[in-house]
Amino acid sequence: MEKNITPGVANDNGRPPHRPQFFRIFLWSMIFYFSLRLLLGAPAQKVEAAKPENTKEIERVLVPFANDYISGNFNAVGLRIDDLTLLKYHDKADRHSPQIRLLAHATPDDKGFSEFVEFGLIADNIDVPTNATRWNIEKKSDRAITLSTTNKAGIKFTRELSIDERFGLSVRDTIANNSNAGFTFHPYARIVASHSPAQDSSAHTGFVGVFDDKFMDKSYSKLKGKALPEIRAKSGWFGLSSAYFLAAVSLGSNTESGAVNVRELRNNEFGARQFQADFVAPRRTLAPRETATVEWGGFLGAKEAAALAHYETAINAPRLGLAIDYGFFYFLSRPFTALLTWLNNLTGNFGVAIIILTIFIRILLFPIAQKSFRSMEAMKRVQPEMKRIQTMYASDKQRMSFEMAALFKKHKINPLSGCLPLLLQLPVFIALYQTLIVSIEMRHAPFMFWITDLSAHDPYFVLPILMGATMWFQMQMTPQATPDPNMAKVMKWLPLIFTFMFATLPSGLVLYWTVNNILSIAQQKFIK
Repeated sequence: MEKNITPGVANDNGRPPHRPQFFRIFLWSMIFYFSLRLLLGAPAQKVEAAKPENTKEIERVLVPFANDYISGNFNAVGLRIDDLTLLKYHDKADRHSPQIRLLAHATPDDKGFSEFVEFGLIADNIDVPTNATRWNIEKKSDRAITLSTTNKAGIKFTRELSIDERFGLSVRDTIANNSNAGFTFHPYARIVASHSPAQDSSAHTGFVGVFDDKFMDKSYSKLKGKALPEIRAKSGWFGLSSAYFLAAVSLGSNTESGAVNVRELRNNEFGARQFQADFVAPRRTLAPRETATVEWGGFLGAKEAAALAHYETAINAPRLGLAIDYGFFYFLSRPFTALLTWLNNLTGNFGVAIIILTIFIRILLFPIAQKSFRSMEAMKRVQPEMKRIQTMYASDKQRMSFEMAALFKKHKINPLSGCLPLLLQLPVFIALYQTLIVSIEMRHAPFMFWITDLSAHDPYFVLPILMGATMWFQMQMTPQATPDPNMAKVMKWLPLIFTFMFATLPSGLVLYWTVNNILSIAQQKFIK
């Protein structure tokens, strides 16, 4: 049997008034820059797939299936489901581009990239169906097929495969022991996916699952050449995930623990780099003249938040929604996704939804921003006095610090208050970024004119330039807390630096920051 599964075993310069300004510059440049670098990571290198070996092609007898979301073929030969296309999702924003193939059959003539799910049995003393078994088709329809095969001992195996109205898969195996001897067997399920580093993204790609209510994940890059320690579980689900799509199988509910194994397949049948996640269920015994059933539930589709929530119950896959990698600020990213989806349903445009969300966030932060702007205006009014103190006590840093503190106290100025709005915006910024790169609802979502995909960068860089211009204008309105010429030079370059930093970020994120700048300018005008 052609499987690789084993059953069961499983950092002061002494000038205090400069600190606030330096701190703001640090926040505006270093924190944002390195945060984004950590999020985005280094550009992935494209690696060609290994050339496939000359492997004999197994016969295929295909029976088509389809609903409004997926289409493909059940194969009457073997145990795999390896042909499934997502009808509503395309490779590019262009609706004429190829549709996403979630499961694909590899042949010796291609590069060996295959994706499939497989359900079968492991038994020591009887013949069970293999990937070369040709099943008899007993019944078929647009969404289901019933097949059967009988071994030499008279044991009949019947398989019912069906899809529901969206992304759900159901597999029901019936084993009728018509022989005179009992036997034991282990049901198993496995998912195999081909992968190239060029497919890696800021979102998680790789193994993911929940086992006895414990969430686990491991990226393909960390699985390279390795195998995870065996996982024992009675219930849960496991899957292999890309940024937007998922193939997952429910473990069902077992009275004993089964074994989950995850590893890279090295000498696979086509020589391509592949990864496998499998579950070998607890041993079962079937006496003579007895019948047993094995049922599996699967999710094969797009990681839509609403769909994942539905299938948590429909296929007994608890916390399936965790397959969406919302990142560190998940407590913001999740409600952002729900709110933006609701606003999109209301307005018909995710770009407009982002603008409304930006206004909403500005309203929430209005009192803090208002206090910050008033503090900066007060700082501007006392700048002549600050210069006098700096000149008078240039050789006595301790006295300078004391006089500066007294000046700020007299005028009720908090020199650090201007940094607070920025600190509060940072989690929002990162959470929105994560929302845009993992929420399939915003994948290929158009805004207007040339912006056809809010999850991708502006192809003509108009939005980043506009963002840089609004940032420059806002800085011209912002009172400088220090006369230091070096700091002033740094501040002058910030808009340009940020323009380049934002150039390759999702246009939806740049839209958010541009609108935020415009609202800040309006608020500062109001204060004056």
